[in-house]
Amino acid sequence: MPDYDKENREAMAKEWELLPAQRQNVYAQSYAPGDSFLNLHSMIKLKAGVDQKRMEDAVNLVLKEHPCLCMNIYADEDTGIYYQKYEPSFAVQAGTEELSEEALPERIRELNAPFSLGKERLYRCGLIRTEEGLYLYMVLHHTITDLSALNLMMLQFLQSYQKGAYAGEKDHYFYLLKQHAERKEAESYEEARSYFGALFDERSKSVPLGVRIDHESKDRTLATILHSIERKENRNVNFLKTAAVLAAAWYNGTQFAFLQAINADRPDPLRSASAGFFAAMLTLGLVLGGDESPEALLSQIKEQNRFARAHTEYSYMQDKIGDASLMMRFNYQKDGLGWIRETDLPEKVMKFPESSVMPGVMGLSFVDSQQSGKIHLFLRYALACYEKESMERYLELFNDAVKYLEES
Repeated sequence: MPDYDKENREAMAKEWELLPAQRQNVYAQSYAPGDSFLNLHSMIKLKAGVDQKRMEDAVNLVLKEHPCLCMNIYADEDTGIYYQKYEPSFAVQAGTEELSEEALPERIRELNAPFSLGKERLYRCGLIRTEEGLYLYMVLHHTITDLSALNLMMLQFLQSYQKGAYAGEKDHYFYLLKQHAERKEAESYEEARSYFGALFDERSKSVPLGVRIDHESKDRTLATILHSIERKENRNVNFLKTAAVLAAAWYNGTQFAFLQAINADRPDPLRSASAGFFAAMLTLGLVLGGDESPEALLSQIKEQNRFARAHTEYSYMQDKIGDASLMMRFNYQKDGLGWIRETDLPEKVMKFPESSVMPGVMGLSFVDSQQSGKIHLFLRYALACYEKESMERYLELFNDAVKYLEES
C-alpha cells in the first residue's frame, strides 16, 4: 500500500495540469470574467449557544487539513496550458467579524465577489457576529473544488466543533492528482481514446455539439424554465440522460447527439475524504438509425456512462472538443443540503444573490424530490443564443422522449 502522506507531500511541491472539468470552468469564466457565476457558496445561521471561539478553532482545524484549498490556478506563458499548484501563502486563519444585522445582506454580496484566477486565493471562509446571532460561511471558486467538497467541509466544521478535534479523514488530493496523471500514461487511457473515437469522431463532424443554437453569441446571460415530471421507479439517472439526448437528436434532426453529463460521485475513501475537485464531465452520445427500441437506446447510454466512469483519466471533451460551452449539460441531484441534518447546530440556511450568467449555453438540472413526488427540471439557457420558443419546443420533445422510452 502506498504511503499516502509521503506521496501527498511530494506531490504538493509540483504543478499539475487542470482536470478536464476544471479546464471547462476556465473556459466558462472567459465569457464573463467579471461575474461570480462560478462561485460556490454556503452560509448558515448557527443556533443560539454556539461558542464563537470554539467554532473558530473548529473551522481552522478543518481548513488546515485541506491544503488543496490553497491552489493557485495559472496558465503557462509559453504553452497556454493551465496548471494548479499548492501556494502556502494562500493559507489563512479564519476569524469572526462584528457586523450589524442590517449590514449583513451587503456583506454577503461582498463575500460573493468574483475571484481572480492566478492572483489570489480562491476561497473565503469565516464567521460573522451580529446582534441577531452567529453566522458561518464559505465561498469558493468552482475551479478548485466542487459542491460535494463544499458540503463535506461545512459538515466537518460542525462536527469538529462538537468533537473538539478534527472530525474528518486525511485529505490526499495531491496524491490523487499524481495518480490521475499516471493513469493518463496507462493502457486504459488509449483504450478509452479508441472506444470514444470510434463512437464519436466521424459522427461529430456533421452534428451540433449540443441543441442547435438560434443565434451566435458569447453573451451568457441566462433564463430558466421550470418543468416537472412525475417520479417513477424507472425514471432513474440513466433514463433521464437518454431522454435528454434523444430529445436533442430529434430537435436537431440528426442521427446522433452529444450530452455532457456531470458525474460527482466519489467512489472510494480517498476521494470521499478530500475537499478537492473531482466532479467529472462525461461525454456521451446517442446513435440513431439502427435499433431504436427503448431498450437499445437506454442500453447505449448506460454502457457509455459505465465505461466513461471507469476511465475518467480520459476525456473526449478535452481531447477532441476543447471548449465545450456549446454542449448540453446534464446534472442530477437528490438532496444537496443533506449535511444540514447531520448535526443540531444550524438554525437556518442563508441565501446568496443569484447570478444572471451561466456556464455554457444550455443546461438541464434535475432535482429528484421525494417529498413532492416530482422530478423538477430546471432548463437554463443563454438568452442571446436561444429563443424561448425553441426551449419550449425542446421540452415538448423531452416529454415525447420520456413517453417513447416507456413504451413496452
